[in-house]
Amino acid sequence: MKRPNFKARQVIATSHGKECVEDTFIFSDGAENKYLLFNADKIPAIIFPFTESGNVVVTRIYRFAAREYVWELPGGQGEHGEIPEATATRELLEETGYIPKSIAKAATGLWFDPASLKATYDVWVAFGCEPGNLVQHKDADELIEVKEFPLDEWCRMLGQPGGVVDSKSIVATYLALTYRRRE
Repeated sequence: MKRPNFKARQVIATSHGKECVEDTFIFSDGAENKYLLFNADKIPAIIFPFTESGNVVVTRIYRFAAREYVWELPGGQGEHGEIPEATATRELLEETGYIPKSIAKAATGLWFDPASLKATYDVWVAFGCEPGNLVQHKDADELIEVKEFPLDEWCRMLGQPGGVVDSKSIVATYLALTYRRRE
């Protein structure tokens, strides 16, 4: 099956290192189709943080698209020139106030939604997390509550109404548990 050829891009809006674009593609029969896509130039880190006691550190954050608070694993985008491991460690500290004893990459290059989002993310597993002495640093629009859950309770919440409905957190949980079993 032949891939369509890219013809043109019109940038509709940009904000926070992201852009909304309309891309035009030409198909093998000569037909042209336009697609509204969302691009991000930075690869975010999603972190699954285990405490020494085996709990998971999570956030409850207001998400504007959902128009409600959502349980999620911490995560965020790298800063200019920052290595991915440093991004994961910094985002964990900024969003939760926790510092890991060690951190490992569980997966890389996962697509959020390859149909409409030109953006991938990496999953990290943080071990031995404990509250740091630094004050939690949140962006002004991050309305975040931090909580520790026993791992089995977190897993029971996956995919449940009022529980964990954020797909990247569900995927990261699966990958973190798989990674932990291999270790």
